[in-house]
Amino acid sequence: MKYLFCDLDRTLLFDQSDGSYDINKEDLSMLEKLPQMHIELVIASGRACNAAEFIEKKLHYNVDMVALNGAMLLINGNKKQLAGLPIKDYQLITQDIAKQFPDTSMGTLHFDGNYYMKEPLKEDYIGRLRRHQLHDQPYGIQNDEPLFQLDDDLQVPKILFYVQRLSKPKQVYQYLMKKYGDRYDFLFSSPAIIECLPKAINKAVGIQRYMEMNHIAMEQCWVVGDSDNDIEMFQFISNSCCVEHGSINAKKSAKYIVKNVAEVIQMMKDLNRT
Repeated sequence: MKYLFCDLDRTLLFDQSDGSYDINKEDLSMLEKLPQMHIELVIASGRACNAAEFIEKKLHYNVDMVALNGAMLLINGNKKQLAGLPIKDYQLITQDIAKQFPDTSMGTLHFDGNYYMKEPLKEDYIGRLRRHQLHDQPYGIQNDEPLFQLDDDLQVPKILFYVQRLSKPKQVYQYLMKKYGDRYDFLFSSPAIIECLPKAINKAVGIQRYMEMNHIAMEQCWVVGDSDNDIEMFQFISNSCCVEHGSINAKKSAKYIVKNVAEVIQMMKDLNRT
């Protein structure tokens, strides 16, 4: 059995003309054949576990997932949390940024698949999040007040900072790194969004834990992605592939540059023959 750990956005899922997301036809055709090839697809994404439901409906088989940049695993339909940020730290950091950079929208994509956003809910970011929701998913967007009414030990997987309005969004990143970089990791998941993540938690950590739990050897594994938050998994798995439209740093970190996911699957298929 081989395992393909696959990123979602801009690797497997792409913007469509109607504003939705979908898998391109060439990738979909190959993915549908994976069970016959003895290749298991495992999603590795910054999205929450509910994204697996969308993929499963497309492929007509169940998939596991390394979710929320490695903070949670989905294995055989069961979720396992690996890491998180204390709710008190979420409140501290978001209140601080709201004072320093008031045009920044903030919130979290929670373990439950919902977005919880700090007031005021700025419509341009809410519109972006609504578009980001996959079709037919009963998950929503609401303010973050319900989070503070729960257990004080509550954790969130990440903090999202939408910096599209700012003329110098890197100032937010620099401020966060200087003040909180000793406790948390920060990265641009897109030019418009900075993510705050638990220290030393990333897709590679989640993949490693998944491999340990399922007794999977390194030589069984391939990974494919497109962005800087995929670099750690490229460095961890030797059979690493970056799609040709990926970021410069991601392409430098991967062993192979590929056209699409279908090309990776063909490589895995050819290797199985030999």
